[in-house]
Amino acid sequence: MDLHNAPLADGAKLSPQDWEAIETASPEARDAAELASTVVAGPYLQLLSYEPTTFQWRGSVLVLLAVQGMPLMSLQATSSPNASQVPGRVLDTLENWTCWRFDLAVAATQQEQRWEYTLTLPPSFDNKLQADQKYSFVVPAQKQQWHWGFHSCNGLSSGVDPKMFGPELWADVLAVHKAKPLHLMVGGGDQIYNDGLWKVPSLRAWLSLPTGEAKYQAPFSPQMGEEVSHWLLQHYILHFSVRIFRDALACIPQVGIWDDHDIFDGWGSYPEKLQNCPVFQGVYDVSRRMYLMFQHHTTLALYRENGCFGPPNVFSLQRNLGAGVVLLMPDSRAERTKAQIMSPAAYQELFQRILNFPNSVKHLVIVTTVPLLYPKLPLAEGVLATIDAVPLLKKGMQKTGVGASILDKFGNADLLDDIVDHWDAKTHIDERNMFIQKLQGLSKEKEIRVTFISGDVHVGGIGRFYTHPKVRHLRNDYRFMTQVISSAIMNTPPPAAVTQLLQRTNRASLISPGTKEKMVKTFQADFPNSNKLLERRNWCEVSYMPPPPGNLTSSFNPFAKDDWGSLVFSLRAEDPKAKEQPPKAYDTIVPSYIKHAAGMRPAAMSLSRGGPRRWFRACLCRGNAPPSSTNQIKDF
Repeated sequence: MDLHNAPLADGAKLSPQDWEAIETASPEARDAAELASTVVAGPYLQLLSYEPTTFQWRGSVLVLLAVQGMPLMSLQATSSPNASQVPGRVLDTLENWTCWRFDLAVAATQQEQRWEYTLTLPPSFDNKLQADQKYSFVVPAQKQQWHWGFHSCNGLSSGVDPKMFGPELWADVLAVHKAKPLHLMVGGGDQIYNDGLWKVPSLRAWLSLPTGEAKYQAPFSPQMGEEVSHWLLQHYILHFSVRIFRDALACIPQVGIWDDHDIFDGWGSYPEKLQNCPVFQGVYDVSRRMYLMFQHHTTLALYRENGCFGPPNVFSLQRNLGAGVVLLMPDSRAERTKAQIMSPAAYQELFQRILNFPNSVKHLVIVTTVPLLYPKLPLAEGVLATIDAVPLLKKGMQKTGVGASILDKFGNADLLDDIVDHWDAKTHIDERNMFIQKLQGLSKEKEIRVTFISGDVHVGGIGRFYTHPKVRHLRNDYRFMTQVISSAIMNTPPPAAVTQLLQRTNRASLISPGTKEKMVKTFQADFPNSNKLLERRNWCEVSYMPPPPGNLTSSFNPFAKDDWGSLVFSLRAEDPKAKEQPPKAYDTIVPSYIKHAAGMRPAAMSLSRGGPRRWFRACLCRGNAPPSSTNQIKDF
């Protein structure tokens, strides 16, 4: 099958040939002839920066070639007949692949503008494929609010049938993009699943060593380095070349942060001796090299050019989405141990950046790959006494085998050890609460609304932190922070029994004086027994709620005046029995923060008893739902 043909038509069903292109657990399970015949990977488009004061948009395109010669690239606005040449530079050579990066710089104008880039491949390129390939992307207007998306868990766990879980939701991403251009797609972790690297011969031999001490002392051999590098290179090329997903990578600017599966399952949450042994550290170094190349178009020597911040070898990111919204993506893997998620120095720089935000910023969206707010496991309540707790919980927490198998080989008595990967683990809970409280203080000081968006757990859901006793109007509550959970765009949901167990034990709880947390019954109307966590594949579309036109009366506006300036997070959830149908969207409105003012009219998202509760909306199509399709959520 040719992975580089025209994009799939919007709404088209997947053919048997498409299914064959979907990834499985390892490259060995794929069609080796496909990889052997592939001589180009990409193009992959990413957003590097946007400067709201100068309206300068910067991006880059990565192309990998397995042939000799220099590719050429030209760039032009579709409204202009003039094209400019974009110089390329070689970032690295990986086996027989040359990694080319092209840097793009354009100025936003008064109108949203489509830009077209043309890739001209060298004469040595396979003549069976078109030499000149054209792609386009859209840059928002200077004062336009950005329209963007979020996804996570874009791969399959070991043992999952790829014919049951394909890229249908990426087809939906492209359909949304066609209807209304997406200016950015954010990867919230696990953009690829690299757990299968432990099957290479040298690592299998290491796993078979008779004692833990032998494993700790074993060197990361040159053979290990070669085999791991070869496996990861093949896996990235195949995964990023899958039709539909590759089309999105070429036309929607991307930015992403890594989670454990981008390295391997559970990275950072293993016992110290295992985490720091030469083999683990060697695998990490190779995984980091591939991550920086494929997901950030850079190298360890050059990554600061991409705007990465944090301590050395930490890859946190900031992207300005216009003048009023900032996206922060702290790196929660590079420094992770069983004792910490991020270092004090990393937090200090993160908080200082927020303090330096201009007054135009009204919304701060923070990507934490693992949710800060998620139902706690009832380990101390005896609920698990009558079920096979270990396998069930492992599925529920999405630690799918590799980490557990390694730990079991060491005779680790605690088979639930991988639960320390979550923020509410006993070793991380104080760090989590410090993070939340500091952000609440910054929200109050800077008058910005803080929202978390996360993946990892393979369900959709909405949670909230809020002031206790309750503040009447959400707009006036600086402690009010929404937790959006959107996962997975590709992988399988957990068993319903797991999510129902988690939901039954979830209650509003006080995390500090003045702050409560709770998951919300977002899906009550459609799923009464699974109203807080939705076991369906999903991705999240994010848009801004502007004021209506000046000549439009409030009676014609489907949202109240106090909703203006809100961000709308739409979880687009797939129906597993009707994958060919458009996903159903569940909208969450997050208001901006305004300090209390006397005489302010009640907000539509009022928390007062008996007040209107229109914060959650379910609709079958894009756009604002009519009143008749609004879900009245009683438990908010």
